[in-house]
Amino acid sequence: MPFLIPLLLIAQALTIETVLPPVQGNVDAFVKSLPDFVCTERVFSTTTKNGKLEHELRMESQFRGRQIRRVGFSFVESRVPIAIYGRPALKGEKPPAGTTFAGGFSSVLDVSFSSEYARFQTYRLAGKEMVDGREMLVILFETLPEETALAFGWEGKRVVTRDRGKGLIDPATMRVLKVERTYSGLPAKAVLTFTVDYAPVQIGGKEYLMPKTVRAVMDRKSEHVVYVAEYSDYKKFEVTSGIVN
Repeated sequence: MPFLIPLLLIAQALTIETVLPPVQGNVDAFVKSLPDFVCTERVFSTTTKNGKLEHELRMESQFRGRQIRRVGFSFVESRVPIAIYGRPALKGEKPPAGTTFAGGFSSVLDVSFSSEYARFQTYRLAGKEMVDGREMLVILFETLPEETALAFGWEGKRVVTRDRGKGLIDPATMRVLKVERTYSGLPAKAVLTFTVDYAPVQIGGKEYLMPKTVRAVMDRKSEHVVYVAEYSDYKKFEVTSGIVN
């Protein structure tokens, strides 16, 4: 159940101190309650070097998200290709390089707005923004200058980055509808930006705000990569009974 903020409070006391706690509460509740699920994933990515197209990749897959809660919490994603470059995938065929970009699906929201990671970042309320005719609150965040606890997995290595970004918040429910996070300080002066748009879906008879679109843009020297993944048809995954609506 999302946190509801009285309209009087929204009108009179809109500060980061009043907005951030319910936003974090919603994200914490989401992380703790989300069940294992499957959905349809459609990926399109391009790689250009020196302004010329080098690779173009397309894939449709069944995406599975698992919540591992034995020690702390972690999200594990996997996918089974359905179609690659428009042709049916072969049995056991692996996703081609460039069609997976781990991290944009779940950890961006968790790291940016859960209470667990709040101590590593600063937040400020930066006004409002219109999205599809709706007024959203804007929260800007940035990792603390001396912070080394947060790290980004880059080519098999742990890299401490300098991150910044913003979230668009529904003022009526204090739920995050969009989050953008930029990672800088990566090797070879690479800069990576994740942008995730969320939409309400039903999983196991309960409503969750889940990624609708994940977009990643990476610039490294002369290389420019654009990755877009679209998600739909969410269903709960249960080991004993398979997939249920």
